Amino acid sequence: MRTLRISINQRSFEKNGQPFFYLADTCWSAFTNITDTDWLYYLKHRKLQGFNVLQINILPQWDASVFEGRIMPYSLNEQGGFDYSKINLAYFEHAQSMVEIATTMGFEVALVILWCNYVPSTWASQMSDVNIMPKEYIREYVQLVDQYFSKFDPMYVISGDTDFNEVSTEYYEIAMDEICRLSPKTLKTTHIKGRYLQIPNSLVNKMDFYMYQSGHNAEPQNANMPYFQAEHFYKNYPVKPLINSEPCYEQMGFSRGLFGKWSQDDVRKAAYQSVLSGAFAGITYGAAGVYQWHTPDSYFDELMGEGFARCEDWMKALHYPGAWDYGWLKEHMESMSFETMVPEYHLVSNEQIRVSSVNDKEMILIYSPVPTQIKLNERFDGYSVKAYDLKNRQVMQLPYSTSKDQTHIDASTCAKDVLVVMSR
Repeated sequence: MRTLRISINQRSFEKNGQPFFYLADTCWSAFTNITDTDWLYYLKHRKLQGFNVLQINILPQWDASVFEGRIMPYSLNEQGGFDYSKINLAYFEHAQSMVEIATTMGFEVALVILWCNYVPSTWASQMSDVNIMPKEYIREYVQLVDQYFSKFDPMYVISGDTDFNEVSTEYYEIAMDEICRLSPKTLKTTHIKGRYLQIPNSLVNKMDFYMYQSGHNAEPQNANMPYFQAEHFYKNYPVKPLINSEPCYEQMGFSRGLFGKWSQDDVRKAAYQSVLSGAFAGITYGAAGVYQWHTPDSYFDELMGEGFARCEDWMKALHYPGAWDYGWLKEHMESMSFETMVPEYHLVSNEQIRVSSVNDKEMILIYSPVPTQIKLNERFDGYSVKAYDLKNRQVMQLPYSTSKDQTHIDASTCAKDVLVVMSR
């Protein structure tokens, strides 16, 4: 049995007694869409890149790409939705085998129990209510989840992409209580909708760590979400590990039909701004085309959900370069005592520049989306300073100076964004 647990400081994970930086790939549609052969190819490639967690929806992802012959967990009723009295055990047996293969290869799995379209009164079920699960079937379904997956010590994500109100919260409380009863030692959390800032106390008290979603909306007022949400949960919620579980996905179209797609640079920026703002327990990567597992013969509904543009096939999306950036971030975090990180919100005046200290300020990490001069509102003498060009993976020494209560770091010649590391 693998032993992924919360660390003593309650801010990060550890596995087999060692710090564990959670680096997840988003594969919501795995159980319905991926063939056994493609599953092995996918796992080997993500393993090569350093990923150690897979985020998967147990039930069918509502905006997955659709093709003939997809296996489903329940029979269909006359309205075309699921008949929750008629379980297809073959679906769960196949999903179990996929999890077994992944965990044997060293991956952790974060399994979503109830995506928001299966729950009444959420933003998604108001758009499509065909598969809302009747309340009386929740416990039976969660018992099925426990029967097939708890043996692999997964992380259970009670909600998917959700908002909370009295009706939806009751559903999630039932699911949370049942999985806590059946599988008390597995880690639990919730996955909330983009730019959302609230989790009910009734769930917080039973969660082991937090997930937030900075999301895919490109309107200017939402550009700060990777760090704004991190700071919000870090400051205002009980101490637990914190992860941006859904930053913008590489080559995903902007939500709500806005023109444009998220680039490699965009998704890298979201990752560093999240991690250096308090969400340093890990980060999740996503690629449009992989999460919905799009193929040449499948159909993706651009009007479903948040209205994302058509994506490329999974085989091409799997090789987007941004995944390597996330693997490099994990490698860098694991080279230091990242579990001791503390966000230093007061050290810079420009909120886009994010700063954290490591090991009682033995190291200062500074992320800037542009290669500019950096002024810190504290004096740091006796440090060496390196700048990491995150686009070209080049490293350079930087001069700096100090004055009363300030540190001035010269601008680098990096191509775009930069990670500045001060160490003593």
